[in-house]
Amino acid sequence: MFSKTMARIQETYAHLLNIRPQGILGFSVATMESHERFLPLVSGTGHLSYCARLVLSQRQSKTGMGYTENDWSLPRQYQPLIERQNIYDGTWEKTPSMGGCTFRFMQYHGGGSAATVEPLQENLAHYETRLADLLGAGVQAAWRGDRLYDTDETREAVLKWVSFYQEASRHLEQ
Repeated sequence: MFSKTMARIQETYAHLLNIRPQGILGFSVATMESHERFLPLVSGTGHLSYCARLVLSQRQSKTGMGYTENDWSLPRQYQPLIERQNIYDGTWEKTPSMGGCTFRFMQYHGGGSAATVEPLQENLAHYETRLADLLGAGVQAAWRGDRLYDTDETREAVLKWVSFYQEASRHLEQ
């Protein structure tokens, strides 16, 4: 079953690469048609899909919440404030679990070591704050880095907040 679904996804994706819409209206229509065809296939595999707000009601998993790339080049102490504001602003039109934020572990544009969360052990208080903000609010995150923990202590912090999220989710589903 899974291989048949993946074959249908590949076929649909190949079709999407050949779309050549004319003008902005043609592009919008082509985008909606491609989402209507493609996203039901993806959702049937259990995978998450990140999408524009326009198509959130067509089986997508999440849409962005106030993401500005250069914000994550600011010093670490500003990042929780920006993230909390993004979550607050992003939940006026959708529930937290319909939205997504990006969590960058390493340097992205700039900011150097003052803006990065790596090494996690050295920035554990900041890391736990960010985990609490995202998982405590029920927001899905795109974790951008090559690991979630670097020591037993940081692994325990991740497990603590993931367990909190799972327990809270279980109560909300009842």
